[in-house]
Amino acid sequence: MELIKIIIVIIIIIFIALILYLCIFKNKLNGGYITHEERIKLEQERADLVKERNEIIEKIDNIKDLFGDKPELKEQLTLQCDYYKYRFHQINDRIKEINDDLNFNVITMANIAKYTNTIGDKDNPGDLYNIEHVNPKYKDLRKEFKYNVIPVPRNKKDVKEHKHTIIEAFPNIERYYRYSKDDNIPVLKDDLPKNAQMIKEYKVSYYSLPQNVIDEKNRKEENVIYKNVELTKKSVPRDCKTYDINDIITSIGDGCFDKCEFLTKINIPNSVTKIGNSSFHGCINLSEITIPRDVLSLGDSCFYSCANLTKINLPSSLIKIGNSCFCHCDKLSEIVIPKIVTSLSDYCFYSCANLTRIDLPNSLESIGSECFHHCGKLPEIVIPLGVTSLSNDCFEECINLSKIDLPNSLESIGSECFIECGNLREIIIPIGVKSIGRSCFKECINLSKIDLPSSLVSIGSECFDHCSNLFKINIPIGITSLGPFCFRNCVNLSEINLPSSLKKIGSCCFEECTNLIEIVIPIGVTTLGPFCFGNCVNLTRIVLPKHYIKHCEGCFDGCYNLHIES
Repeated sequence: MELIKIIIVIIIIIFIALILYLCIFKNKLNGGYITHEERIKLEQERADLVKERNEIIEKIDNIKDLFGDKPELKEQLTLQCDYYKYRFHQINDRIKEINDDLNFNVITMANIAKYTNTIGDKDNPGDLYNIEHVNPKYKDLRKEFKYNVIPVPRNKKDVKEHKHTIIEAFPNIERYYRYSKDDNIPVLKDDLPKNAQMIKEYKVSYYSLPQNVIDEKNRKEENVIYKNVELTKKSVPRDCKTYDINDIITSIGDGCFDKCEFLTKINIPNSVTKIGNSSFHGCINLSEITIPRDVLSLGDSCFYSCANLTKINLPSSLIKIGNSCFCHCDKLSEIVIPKIVTSLSDYCFYSCANLTRIDLPNSLESIGSECFHHCGKLPEIVIPLGVTSLSNDCFEECINLSKIDLPNSLESIGSECFIECGNLREIIIPIGVKSIGRSCFKECINLSKIDLPSSLVSIGSECFDHCSNLFKINIPIGITSLGPFCFRNCVNLSEINLPSSLKKIGSCCFEECTNLIEIVIPIGVTTLGPFCFGNCVNLTRIVLPKHYIKHCEGCFDGCYNLHIES
């Protein structure tokens, strides 16, 4: 008896496995693709399920209302509510399955079809024709598309050879795309269904559009959509004071309002997604502007020399800000950088003399060369975690910068990055920074405290030149050389600890360090450069390694009271 039960169980398992295998095998044969008829059935099923789901939501709401009115039915109502919730989740799962099936067919096959070039027919097979005949399941592929995934027809020759109209190529077409200006418009009678839209994907100059297209009402009547219309210089009078951009326009071209010196107000519609290079260059009377919500990029020198621009609102959609974008916007006082911007380009806020506040997003990864050069009123700034480098001259001549927070992600600080930041008093270089560039803190005359990390391996020449208030510094182990003029004219420097890893001290490195009294040269140092300690008039004691050390010309010139030990 037990044996019979085991045999029955085995037979059932084999039967289930066979069914699963056949389903999977069939699915593989079909390439996971569903026919046009199957699609219609799935869409109808989805519609029915959505309707049922909405009814369930309404029933659950009604049951919740009854809880307060009829407490004696609470147990029964709770059971009903639980059932409806269970059914609600069942429906959602099934709708997701249907969506996955439908999306595979439309999205995946559409993406594949976009890489084809021709349609073809039996006499002249083309790319799409060949796809349809790889497997019988694909025979209705073109019926799935509501638009032409490739240009049709490409030219009159293509029509003649393949002997099909657009509607024959894509029987259920609702939108006809012209992908380039070289694509022909429908050339044969009844090429398109009566209510099909014509959509022009390629760039069109607003100046070249006929007047009837510019009018929104006429556009709707003609059923034509322009996806890429650029406003160019030709459409903009140089002496305009105000300008309302038509909502058919999607981009503002390079130099569009360049040197429109009388422009005070401009209205940009939400249809605009791109603003080109030098678009508002030299608009010296433009005081404020709002960038539309869907703009993705601002071109190079976009607002260069907008001397009276005091306020600009950047949209959350913005991804890229071009080089010199706000350069010489002398009256711009504050700005918030959107949350998805990853880089600030070179010269981005160069010489924004009145900039006092800028909020940088956590998405930021890099800050370009001279980005905030000569932002003379910027008092403080927080560099977000994620930024790995500060480029050359980044904060040069930010004379009021007194506080800057550097992130732990930082790895390098470029040449002249903080040169002439005269109000900077102290700074902590985070662990992880490996290099500090040439003249990085040169002429930071009020810098009195700086902490260098153990990760540091390179300090550039003239790095602390003329840091006249710096009185103490520890050079971390790992530094092998101090470049020329590194601590020249640090007149208050009285204490410096050199690491055992040091091998070379460059020319004029400690020249004019008039408050330096004594120093110990590590045992690994083999070379002292020319005028290395020149005019250190108060240097009375220096300890040199016992081995031979190369003293270059004038190494201790002007050190009148020096006593050398080894």
